[in-house]
Amino acid sequence: MPSVAKTVTHSNARGGQIILLFRPPLAPYGHFCRPEACTPVANSPKLEVMDTVRPPAVAGLFYPADPQQLRAEVSTLLAPHPPGDARIVVCPHAGYQFSGAVAARAVRELAPSLRKIAILSPNHRVPYRGMCTPGAQALATPLGKMRVWQPAEIASAPRVHRDEHGIEVILPFLQLTHPEAEIFPVVVAEDDAAAVAQLIDATLADPTAGVIISSDMSHSLEADAAVAHDDAALKRAEAFEPLVGNDACGQKAWNGLSVIAAREGLYPEVLARDHSGTASGDYSRVVGYAAVAYREIGAQLPEIARAAIAGDDVELEHPWLRADGAAFVTLTTNGKLRGCIGSVTAHRPLLEDVRINARNAAFRDPRFAPLDSLDGIDVEVSVLSTPVDRGRVSRDEALSLLEPGVGVTLSSQSGRGTFLPMVWQQLETPEEFLTQLMRKAGWRAWPDDARMETYTAREWR
Repeated sequence: MPSVAKTVTHSNARGGQIILLFRPPLAPYGHFCRPEACTPVANSPKLEVMDTVRPPAVAGLFYPADPQQLRAEVSTLLAPHPPGDARIVVCPHAGYQFSGAVAARAVRELAPSLRKIAILSPNHRVPYRGMCTPGAQALATPLGKMRVWQPAEIASAPRVHRDEHGIEVILPFLQLTHPEAEIFPVVVAEDDAAAVAQLIDATLADPTAGVIISSDMSHSLEADAAVAHDDAALKRAEAFEPLVGNDACGQKAWNGLSVIAAREGLYPEVLARDHSGTASGDYSRVVGYAAVAYREIGAQLPEIARAAIAGDDVELEHPWLRADGAAFVTLTTNGKLRGCIGSVTAHRPLLEDVRINARNAAFRDPRFAPLDSLDGIDVEVSVLSTPVDRGRVSRDEALSLLEPGVGVTLSSQSGRGTFLPMVWQQLETPEEFLTQLMRKAGWRAWPDDARMETYTAREWR
């Protein structure tokens, strides 16, 4: 195992402090990278300042230093894979001869539309505790610079990033697949998965943003044992259980992702796997690699609703589906409404709510005759967020609170009505939206006791 960096502090003649950082040499094209070799120490971000651009540290070691050679190699690794549609992937970070093919599979799965990408990596070389950025405005590789974007305020610790490869080796792939994207480079040495989840939440609040968890799998095991160990670790990730021990070097960031996945209805799909023995020929001591994409299980809800209408209850296991949730099921034929029933507030498990509302939309919507066939019927499922109570409002106040893409519920003693966010696609102005919603609520005039709630929705069809 490589030795870790050592920090020594001296006082100068003026009573100030000079921090000397002794770094061990980097192993050429190293594929062993165990962050647990570093003993965590307290943060000291105020002592550190990085230049505007963080230069490449492992060019010529983990990947080619020559720009033309690097571009050609990355292009070859990416070539077999079409662009995907994921916002979140897990990607290995060893030398390209070991994990380059698996890394290419992971990065290529990211949606091309992403404009901002967080890369969360373990710290391999410098002791640290917490989460930190490099404190730079851009990160460079032989292919050029990538601008830094920072959606959340966290410490900067340039010394931690200076020789760190876990972020850098992913950048050349992004420079070819997402050349205009900005990056959020973060070293994660934080045991609190909830804190990491907050950082990922802040990133994903931007709909144009994605996340890469930079991580290899098990280290230093015989090949068959490594495959078995990685099988078990991926099963734990699938069950949203914490990764521990030798499961993955980036497990602290990955465990934060698992918190979000369980809460938001995401599940991991393994895209590719390998280990270092494939390239080195040494099967006695390998490192495992996996490319993993996180998908929305909500994409399966329209088929679950369709099956429920046909009398078949499809079973799916996921914490998000077992938790109470509020859903609307909308049926259309040739673009025209054929039924729509749902729940505005969560009062039963989401999976059950979808099934019941699917049947109600098909057979109990009083505006339509019961459905006698699913032929030509399109099914859309909307899962609502927790409503925000806007309190008692006047008509002018309600109008000022309207926002395209946000659903609204109006209620009073004289009636109640709601419009899903999708209704904004048919109604062009806030005034028209509010007038039509009043009509749906049965209001001829604005009542004195009118109350308003707003909500968002995730929709799948």
